[in-house]
This record gives sequence, structure tokens and C-alpha cells, in this order.
Amino acid sequence: MKIFKYSFAFLIFVACESKDEISYALKKTAELELIVPIEFSTPMTNTYPIGQSLLLTNLSNKILVLDRDKYLIDSLINFPDFLINDIGTITYNTFSKSIIAHSESRNGFVEKKNGKFSFYPLNSDQYSILENRKSSGNFISDYEMVFPLIKGDLSLFPAEMISNDLTTFAIYDFKLKKVVANFGVYPDELLSNKGMYPKEFQIPHYILNNGKLIIGYPLSNEVMVIDIKEKNKIEKFLIKSDDFVLPKPFVDREDRSEVFKLFYYSNQYGRISYHSELSIFSRIVLHELQVNSSDACSRLYSLILFDKEFKVLDEISLDEVFKADWNFALPNEKGFLVSGMCENYLGEDYFIYNANVEIVGK
Repeated sequence: MKIFKYSFAFLIFVACESKDEISYALKKTAELELIVPIEFSTPMTNTYPIGQSLLLTNLSNKILVLDRDKYLIDSLINFPDFLINDIGTITYNTFSKSIIAHSESRNGFVEKKNGKFSFYPLNSDQYSILENRKSSGNFISDYEMVFPLIKGDLSLFPAEMISNDLTTFAIYDFKLKKVVANFGVYPDELLSNKGMYPKEFQIPHYILNNGKLIIGYPLSNEVMVIDIKEKNKIEKFLIKSDDFVLPKPFVDREDRSEVFKLFYYSNQYGRISYHSELSIFSRIVLHELQVNSSDACSRLYSLILFDKEFKVLDEISLDEVFKADWNFALPNEKGFLVSGMCENYLGEDYFIYNANVEIVGK
């Protein structure tokens, strides 16, 4: 009888334990017809939810403003024509409601506020706007912006220079008009291979959440966390796909076909996002595309979900949800806006975001 009681208690314990384990799925909740110009449809597009609007910024001299309820284009915010070929990326200052354009030719920042324009020189020999076309900044106060330090192609550096001494982020003070802090490190995979990956793999995916930078690199299984107030303290967490194997670095960087194959076909990690209504993070995984594949739309994708303690919750296969290039998905509070370019392609000038998908527990 005692054995039965203990067995019964054990079963209850196991049932309670398994009940806490939640699996997730993605569900298409709305069909859209949001036609977006090509410059706002790249893996590096930045989104800024502002009231009932959603601001999209990218490699352009303008900002696309969407209605968040109807997901329709509301308006465009333009910079002057002389900045058209000068802008690397655009950052929105959520504190002062100003727009910061990264000026390449003058190596500094152009601020648009209340219809007026001001220039702020970078004044840093460790960083050039020209090398930062794919990463904008995030404001941590009304006058301080944190941004990644993209120094160039690491494979061109002398081997002895590729070490933990290379900082990866900086803080720019718009009152003092200069960089006031350098911090962060490259992941071990880049350092140990002396940067012998295409330059695009040396650019981080990152978000700022609750005063912390959440950083992931395309070819690193780890996610690094840096508290802005404790810049020298770096925490590393394994946020890894079960099916992910790091590709080998190229041997001869002059062999452009080898570089292209590694860049285009290899498995890699994509955007990191935070879904505020669910209080969870996600990390997109682009699985390896076969070199002999004639269609990029045959690529497989998955989504890793992890919580605020950086514990992996689940990994979801995305291919049964919506056949799309998930590298172009735009995050929102519950999931993503998805561009079904594999199903509804409008050509080289426009993408169509034609689905809203939400992350749901099951």
C-alpha cells in the first residue's frame, strides 16, 4: 500500500512538472496587403512602435510610417535631397522624438528635430560611418546613443590584432559631441578563426531591452548580454538550434565563389526580437541551403524562443506556417509581419507583407 501511495505521489509530481513545460507554435492571424518599397524590406530593417504608428527605418533618406492597427502606409518622413546618397542608417530618438541619420560622407550624425537639421561629428579613429551601413543605434537617454562598432573586414586585419581588445559597441554623447565609451567583444568563433568569414557575418544582430544589449552574431551559437550600466560585465548564454552546425571559414578569401557560397548558402542566425506581450525573446535560424538548389525559397527556417533568464523554451519550424523568406520578417508585440515573397513576389522594387503571425502556447 505504501508503494502505491509513493507511486501515485510520484505520478502527480511528474504531471505537475510536465504541465510547466509549454510548447509553442506560430499561427497566422491576419492576411495583409502591405506593399513596402524595397529599401524597407531587408534583414536590417529597424522598427520603432510609436503610439498607433510603426516607424520603419533602413538604408534610406526617409522613414516609412505605418498605421499599427491596419498595417497600411500612413506617410513618409523625408530628409533633404542632398542626403539621399549619404545616409547609412537612421535611428529614432524615442526620448526627444528626433531622427538621427548616419552621414557617411561627413562621418557623423545628422539630427532632424522640429524641422531643423544639426550635424554631430563622430571624432573617433576606431569607427567610420562608412563601415556601419547595416546597424543603427539605440538611445539610452535623450542625448546618449549606443551603436555597434563595425571596423571593417576582420579578415584583412593582421592576425595578432584580432583579439578581445577589439571593442564592438560605443556610446555617443550628443551634448559633448563625441564617443564617451567603448566596450564589448567579438564572439569566440570570429576570434578563433581570425575573422575568416565574409564581412556580413561580422555584423551583430542586437536589441536593447530593459537597459541591456542582447547580442547575437550570424555564426555564433551564443547570445551575449551586456548591461549598459556595467559595460565590462559580459554574460554569455547558449541559444542554439538543435540542427545548427557552424560552417567552416573560407580558406582563400580571394576566391570569390568560395566567399559567395559561404555567405549565401550556409546556415546562420538571423534577427533577435523581443515580443513584449508574451515577455519572450526569439532568434531566427536560417538553415543551410543546398548549393545545387535552384530556388532560394526552398530554404528552411526555424525560430528559437527563450525567456528573460535566457533559458531556451522551444524551437519552432517555420515552414509549415508561411512559405516566406523569414530573414525579412518584421517583429511585433506577439509575433511577426511576414513577407510572402516566395508566394507573392512583386519584383525588385517592392515587397508585400501579406501575413501577420503570432506566437502561441499549446
